[in-house]
Amino acid sequence: MEGVPGKQELKQKRTLVEYCFGKFLILCTWELAADMEESISSLSDKISKTVLNIFAIALASGVALVFLFGFHNYYDPSMKSSCGMTWMYEFPHFVKIPLKNGGDEKYPMYGLYMYAEGRLVEKARRQEYHGIPVLFLPGNAGSYKQARSFASIALYKAIDMHTPFHFDFFSVDFNEEMSGLYGYVLSRQLDYTRLAIDRIMHLYEDFHHIVIIGHSMGGIIAKTVNADEIKSHLVFTLATPHAHPVAIFDPEFDVFYHRSDANFTKIQETDQKVTVVSIAGGDKDILVLDKLTQSTQNDFQTSVPSIPGAWTTTDHLSILWCNQFALVIVRILFDLVENRKVYRKSDTEYAKITTNTDHINSVLSYHLYKRPSGKSIHTAFPVDSSTKPPKARWDEILVQSYCQSESHQTTYIMYPMVIIREKVEDNPESSRITVITTSPKPKSWIFGCLEQDVANGIRYCSKLDNLSPYGEIFPNWQKAVTLEYGRIRKYSHLVVKTFASDFPFCTHLEVNQPENYPLPPTFRTENKIVFNYSLSHLNRRFTAWKIDATTEDDKCKNESSVAFFKHNNYLTHSFMGNESLIVRFTNWSSQDAHVVMYMNPNCNYNVSVRIAYLETAGQIFRTYIWILPAYITSVILISLFFQKHHEDWHNFHLLLLKNAFNLTVIPGLVVGALLTFIPSDYLKIMDAAEVSLFLPIFCYLAAYATVFLITAGGWYLLVGSGNALHAIVMKYLSKRLGSIPNRVTDYALEVTFAKFPIIIAVLLISLSTATCGGLGILAGFLLYVIKIFKMYEDMLEDLIKGKIKDVKEGLSPLNFHQTIVSLWFVVAMLNLPSVIFWVRNFGYGESPQWDMSLYISLMLTPVVAILWQDFVPKYNENIWIIQRYLSYVNGVLVCIWGTHRLYIISFFITLYLITLAFTQLFSSLLDLASKSENAQGSIDNSNAITEEILPEGEDGIPNDSVESGNDVGTETEQVVSEQEPENSEKLPEQKKNE
Repeated sequence: MEGVPGKQELKQKRTLVEYCFGKFLILCTWELAADMEESISSLSDKISKTVLNIFAIALASGVALVFLFGFHNYYDPSMKSSCGMTWMYEFPHFVKIPLKNGGDEKYPMYGLYMYAEGRLVEKARRQEYHGIPVLFLPGNAGSYKQARSFASIALYKAIDMHTPFHFDFFSVDFNEEMSGLYGYVLSRQLDYTRLAIDRIMHLYEDFHHIVIIGHSMGGIIAKTVNADEIKSHLVFTLATPHAHPVAIFDPEFDVFYHRSDANFTKIQETDQKVTVVSIAGGDKDILVLDKLTQSTQNDFQTSVPSIPGAWTTTDHLSILWCNQFALVIVRILFDLVENRKVYRKSDTEYAKITTNTDHINSVLSYHLYKRPSGKSIHTAFPVDSSTKPPKARWDEILVQSYCQSESHQTTYIMYPMVIIREKVEDNPESSRITVITTSPKPKSWIFGCLEQDVANGIRYCSKLDNLSPYGEIFPNWQKAVTLEYGRIRKYSHLVVKTFASDFPFCTHLEVNQPENYPLPPTFRTENKIVFNYSLSHLNRRFTAWKIDATTEDDKCKNESSVAFFKHNNYLTHSFMGNESLIVRFTNWSSQDAHVVMYMNPNCNYNVSVRIAYLETAGQIFRTYIWILPAYITSVILISLFFQKHHEDWHNFHLLLLKNAFNLTVIPGLVVGALLTFIPSDYLKIMDAAEVSLFLPIFCYLAAYATVFLITAGGWYLLVGSGNALHAIVMKYLSKRLGSIPNRVTDYALEVTFAKFPIIIAVLLISLSTATCGGLGILAGFLLYVIKIFKMYEDMLEDLIKGKIKDVKEGLSPLNFHQTIVSLWFVVAMLNLPSVIFWVRNFGYGESPQWDMSLYISLMLTPVVAILWQDFVPKYNENIWIIQRYLSYVNGVLVCIWGTHRLYIISFFITLYLITLAFTQLFSSLLDLASKSENAQGSIDNSNAITEEILPEGEDGIPNDSVESGNDVGTETEQVVSEQEPENSEKLPEQKKNE
């Protein structure tokens, strides 16, 4: 049987089938494993990226909460101010003083005024001035009327003290210009101030020395006015940023500060002396931090909480009306009057401020740094070298603490030096003796006994040394003195004097060593008075600390114990047992920080130190809020880098969520690394010794949260109320344009936006050159918002009509423009000061402002001629990848050079938008060229198909009759039309494969 296969052959066939099947299984398994490995790898990458993004979002949320709590800490309306109000007893008047030499014609927006009350108003109007001139210069957006607190106190102090002299307060009206935001006004304010001083000096026949008080940027004007010629020998600057401006919105700030410092240094090198006093507001001033008020050119620098008699913190404005502080300034002025008398010249009586540098320094040191006793340096320490004992009580005590419920006569409490020597035997040279009294009345209260005598059986000191000038007063009006043992070893007793009083008083004495130990986390005070601890180990950039002292004794929960935090020229206090002492460091590069506590030895306190979380958030907020604009810009620019394809344009804030880690941590590390070798002002602005990688990351997290909240809020506002907002805008424009119907306005804008955006560009350029650049930029932003409203409305209509099959297809252009308008918004806000300046000076015939905002506007506004075209956004892979890397580079560099100089941010954004406009134009041209080639290719293909089909016609007509045969032509067109759908169906698939 030849047709039947044998067993061997069947076996071979079965083996072959099994082999092939096995190979097939192995191949399938291998392919499946490869696919699974690729899927697992892709899944792993997605999981890793998701985890990192969640981590970054969590960090950004935490940082956002920190800034939110910090904002609450410094803007809490429930926080009570301890400043007292300053009252006027008669209605205040400001009499305008006309300038000479055409000053009023040159600066019609400015003015010089003289303050007067009551009967002095008529004298001021008659220009009868016989006092000592004081000139007040307001600061950023400040009013000339802010001088009334100082002027009113000085007026009534002269009346109450019956002094033969008084002060005439003048004030300059700078039209409330924002000199802290717009640097171009500084030069003309300086010029007007010189004219005003010359006018004032002319009123006093040129034999007076004028005192200048400047607030905020007015302090910079006050100091600079002496840079070329000495106009005043004494300048007070209140909350003035001497180190550098808070934020530099234009390069004129750099130029003005540099010229001012250089010229003032030259003046100080001559024999002429100008004393500059810089006073900061304290923790509540979030605009000008304490460290900004410090400069090597200042002779005295302190803060309001550190000044004896003030002991309170002020914000940027309350420093001008805080009664406690205003009293200190007026007392200084009265103590500086030369010989406290009037002179006569040409039948005119006058007084003047002393020019004796030593006397000026002693008065300022007394009132600003260490005021041991009275309100005037001239009456603080009356001569008291001998005593007459019959009417006084002398008590010699051998205990450290002495208390008395009441006293009906003057009492001298004598501490024998014997008990002091017993306590300083181990280390007498370094020992310190501290004496505290709760009796506030006697100005001279602590003495050293040189000679003793006996009268009526009472031992007393017949000759005393007054040691009161070495003491100080406390906010609870207690007095204390700390003396070296070597200074007092010659005395037989330390004597404390108290007056008769119906109130109880105590006197405490303690011997201690000057060691400055680190502050422990917890400790207990028992029978000890002075505690002096170092805080250098707690000096951290962000952290604020809270020191509490608790006690179970209700009698000790009062103001008998006080603690001071001292850091450089900054000092703050708290009453222990009644409130917490908050420790904030103002200078991170300085380790000179310590806390000194003067505790009631009759009370026992449990002292603890812990982090003050809310105050720490406030410290972070007030320190870094001004550097966020650069990082916000960086986040927006770098986000464009991750829009790799036009499909990524579908939602901007979702793009932020998908790339959270790449928008925060990664650029933070890049910026931190570049700051180590690229020249910048980072170390100066941050007051740091070295670059920290943590700070850029922290700022990126804060900026990321800000950008996400703003863009997401703006997007959902557009989605929820876009049509309503568009209708409101159209209605408003129709009314402003003469009651034109809404449809006409809407159609005109639609045609202009879509077909002729170059008209918008020309109008914006014309507006900028006719007014100011900031106004042109702001108008461009508002028109851009209207365009986005219109785009959203058109997208909804196209979606309903079926012109758009996918929502993402309609959202891509909309979200692309949302990113661009976000950048435009940043530029508009940074150039807003020029708009405010132009509006304020519009009525004075100001010529167009040729400032930095104009140059920005002339470069930025023309891009709308391209970016507002219908073909934008246009995607070209080769060109877009270049644009992506440009966005990343700009985003990184803006954080290096634009953190403090904010005008650099505008340049980086403008540069990017210009390059974006050109890339969109090139992409459109390339797309048109590609379409033209495709169209030409389609025509060639159609001709080729026609040549192939016609010879094979069904009716067999020869080729010679093709041109004359109408039927053949019709059939050819049908064949070609039948071929085109096949090509049109393949085209999307080919594009997808590509």
